[in-house]
Amino acid sequence: MKYFCPPKAGPGISGYQPTGSFSRFSHPKEFRDGLTELGKAELRHVEILGQLLHAAKIVAEIEGILDGFRVVINNGPDACQSVYHLHLHVLGGRQMKWPPG
Repeated sequence: MKYFCPPKAGPGISGYQPTGSFSRFSHPKEFRDGLTELGKAELRHVEILGQLLHAAKIVAEIEGILDGFRVVINNGPDACQSVYHLHLHVLGGRQMKWPPG
């Protein structure tokens, strides 16, 4: 699937990939500032993290799931992180169960 930038997501959001019940998006390398996973976040990454969360809301709007969605960050091997740059998953379009996973 093609990555594209939601028009309202703001600078630094590299792409959004709709994949059925979830979407994934991340910052391009030049904006990551060494942030490969949430566990490595420092105070200097606050703006990047805020932009990613705001972009999650934009993705939910685009997908029509603003009334119910979940934002997921897999951090490290125990969380099944398989892509080692910080990215978010936006899950929605169906009833979410709790506890997850």
